[in-house]
Amino acid sequence: MKRIDILVSTSEEVQKERIVAEQSIRCVAAELGVPVSVSYSDWLRRPKPESETSRPGSENREDGLLLCPHFQEHQDSKPDAERCERILNPGQYDLVINILWSQLGTRSPPMFVMPDGSQPGSATEYEIAWALDQSKQTPGFPELRVYRNRATPAAPIEPKENRENLSRHWDAVQEFCAAWEKNGDTGFRECCHEYRDLEEFENLFCEHFRDFLARQLDRQIGLRKALRKVRYLESNPFRGLNFFDFEHAALYHGRTKAIWEVLDALKNQVAAKKAFVLVLGPTGSGKSSLVRAGVLPLLTQGRTPLGNGPWRRAVTRPGTGGVGGNPFDTLAAALLGKFALPELQDEESTVEWMNLASRLRKDPDAAADRIAVALDQLTWQELDRLETGGPPARRSEGVEVVRPESLGRIKPKMRLALVVDQLEELFAGGVSPVLQRNYISALGALAKCERVFVIAILRSGFYADCQQFPEFVELTALSGKYELQPPTPRGIGNIIRFPAEAVGLRFERDPDTGRSLDEALQEAAIASPEPLPLLEHLLSQLYQRQLDRKDGLLLCSDYRELGELQDALAQHEKTVFSTLKSDEQRALKFVIRHLVVPGRGEEGHLIRRNVAYRDLILSPELNEGQRAGAIGLLDRLIKEGLLSADADPKQGLLISVPQEVMLRRWPGVWHWLFEDQHFFQMRDRLDASLKLWLSRGRQNDDLLGRGIGLGEAETLLKDYGSSLSEGQIEYIRKSLAKQKRRRWMRDGIGLAAIAGLAVFAAFASIGRFSPESKRKNGKQGVPLAQQNTDLATSQRSALETELKKAREEKSQLAQQNVNLAGQSSVLETQLKKAEEKAQIAQQNTDLATSQRNALETELKKAQEEKAQLAQQNANLTSQSSALETQLKEAEEKAQIAQQNADLATSQRSALETELQNAREEKARLELQNAGLQQNADATSNEPSTSKTQVKEAKGKRQLTQQHANPATSKRKAQPTQRKKALGKASRTKRRSTDAKTP
Repeated sequence: MKRIDILVSTSEEVQKERIVAEQSIRCVAAELGVPVSVSYSDWLRRPKPESETSRPGSENREDGLLLCPHFQEHQDSKPDAERCERILNPGQYDLVINILWSQLGTRSPPMFVMPDGSQPGSATEYEIAWALDQSKQTPGFPELRVYRNRATPAAPIEPKENRENLSRHWDAVQEFCAAWEKNGDTGFRECCHEYRDLEEFENLFCEHFRDFLARQLDRQIGLRKALRKVRYLESNPFRGLNFFDFEHAALYHGRTKAIWEVLDALKNQVAAKKAFVLVLGPTGSGKSSLVRAGVLPLLTQGRTPLGNGPWRRAVTRPGTGGVGGNPFDTLAAALLGKFALPELQDEESTVEWMNLASRLRKDPDAAADRIAVALDQLTWQELDRLETGGPPARRSEGVEVVRPESLGRIKPKMRLALVVDQLEELFAGGVSPVLQRNYISALGALAKCERVFVIAILRSGFYADCQQFPEFVELTALSGKYELQPPTPRGIGNIIRFPAEAVGLRFERDPDTGRSLDEALQEAAIASPEPLPLLEHLLSQLYQRQLDRKDGLLLCSDYRELGELQDALAQHEKTVFSTLKSDEQRALKFVIRHLVVPGRGEEGHLIRRNVAYRDLILSPELNEGQRAGAIGLLDRLIKEGLLSADADPKQGLLISVPQEVMLRRWPGVWHWLFEDQHFFQMRDRLDASLKLWLSRGRQNDDLLGRGIGLGEAETLLKDYGSSLSEGQIEYIRKSLAKQKRRRWMRDGIGLAAIAGLAVFAAFASIGRFSPESKRKNGKQGVPLAQQNTDLATSQRSALETELKKAREEKSQLAQQNVNLAGQSSVLETQLKKAEEKAQIAQQNTDLATSQRNALETELKKAQEEKAQLAQQNANLTSQSSALETQLKEAEEKAQIAQQNADLATSQRSALETELQNAREEKARLELQNAGLQQNADATSNEPSTSKTQVKEAKGKRQLTQQHANPATSKRKAQPTQRKKALGKASRTKRRSTDAKTP
């Protein structure tokens, strides 16, 4: 196997170009089927032994090529005798690449001389001079490429020394290039290429390197044709509606500028000791692909200014757990994943992720410290590997062996890159505000531990939801927010062409217009408001068409038949739907309803969510035929790329809608989705209560209580039962069963209380008519006693009715306050328990005080459990206390009325004259009681609002007092009147006696 040695020489300031060059070399080599073995002057950047050589399929060919690029990085412009680095001899390489901007390479030691015997001013000058000299002696060997950035660098204002150093280096570069051009050396002018941004450099470099490698292959007879013939058959380079992930980095193109802007923002955040960047963008803008396939691979390969690493990586989504899932569980599982920190997972424990999730939620700072300590321990293990592994092997013919820098100067640090994708799921999946705040606090703690670099991805419309949390505002301050812009026209062209070239695909040129298909696709995508998902889907469909022919040619006729850019997706969906069986078509609405939630961040948008495959096909509302239809539909849509299926270690296969544009382009689906907005909103509220119930161990206190929540749940079960999951149905049914038991107990207690009062009244009435009283009062006293008893009983009944009304008003007021407090399930349950205790206590006046204390204790517990509703609970407690005070006053009035009735009964032995007066007084009291009864009836028709109820209750008590006072006064006046009557009778008797006496 023949080696092709390449030298890529750069300085620190063009580190981005060096990384782009390495990516391009790997991509072109993969396109042409050439294995690659890379080496670095920076030893920390060398790959692990198991991944040093990339072998895309031709490693066993004896007549093949092996590409061996070496990246020489000049750290500064001063010679350092302590360093073991040696400037390499460029004349021994097949290709020499030098990238310049505002600084030349390391100043060469005195022992190095130019071809003419002079002293070189820098390593850059030495390398270029010897490469040109060797190419004159052996034409075409080595080839020289010099890339010069003509953009003006941003000069630092302070400190002054840095500003002066930049000016000096900039002048040295200008003088160096002017000197070569002045000497009339055509070789230098022909190999020098200028650029102004990274995208332009990437296109230039790829074009030149592809041409170089193709010529090397042409020298191997038939090798290039044989490799190209099979490359395009290996895999589809286009992702359709799915995002590009970490493993697709070699096929991800067109976003070079955006990738480095995110990395620069993260670098600034690291300097501010908060390694957090939020990537914002509208739906379908390519945010996930940018971070997963663009930023993350570069960051974790240790080839950025953020550090050489070594690096670990983790990717999570707040909504990955599906319905009932906890975002902390998915975060912890990601941190313990295969490519993150599996060392934290105890082999004997299968619930370590649960422990980590609990720590992240309750004490995020301690959890972050533990992760930082683990990364430090892994750093020492990596140092041991470097010390024992030795530097990578290099060929020795004519080139000095490059030794690594002293490990004493190397300070590697193990770091973890954490990607939080689709952060909007935190605000659209029924997650409580407390859990949202705790999650953001956990991300902040990780970002500030100086070992974890966090990149969050959020749909633009949900940015306002995040800003309500001060911790989030502080995290994104300065450079922490990056808004992704649409790709440039050049970037769109790279998105189309580079992946196709990587697998040997070609674009047909239209014989009528003379325009190639890739140009037509580029123009259509530039004019589209959401080009990326539509473009990737169309390219994937074009690939499938050519796969049937196996010719590697993407045809213009296929492009038109598919519906071109704007209509290809809708036409594909329509075609797939028309070929489904009838039961599979009917299952579409059921499936889609489970895969979306209403978007609160952007009006008119739906948020995609993950649902376990088993939850979709095992819904208890589906019969066997419907279940078979759902299975057939899911399998077909996944195969056609219209649904995504991702493996999850806890839940098996997770199903999701890959892009919202898929729903909006599907004829009819988008229309009935918005007709079901009310269903989505009710289900979203149900999910919030369901998550609380599951997180607290399925406690009965967390089931739905009476009110709006339970009413909506009944509606969901009745009208949308087939669209609910098994867990949702179970939660609703248990809540309904609990409410039914409570209603039965309440009705039983009420009936028992009524029966007890009836028995008590009967015994009281019998006790008032003793034989002794009958003998004293005679036949006329009996009616009077009975009438007085009836009067007292009616008064007591009226007061008891008023008391009952006040109690009902108090119960209604408490319920309304619970609803105003946010319909919290826990608070509502505790308040209802307290009110039940209060009702029992009020039936027995002797226990009123102790029962009221129990109610206040329950309310205090509810306040402690719901800190965020403390003020509302305090108001509720004060209102409840006021009602109880009012009820106590009403009970005291009832006792006074009873005492007055007893007093009236004791006056049954009055004289005949006094008896007549008592009867008249009784008649007046009956008129007064009738007015009291009318007032009580009017009270029952008053509005039931809490403030009006309290006001009416006070009015009733005042009116009762007003009516009770005259009756009391009359009863108090009876003994005085009787005494006066007896005195008058005595005087009359004495006069009669005196008259009879002579």
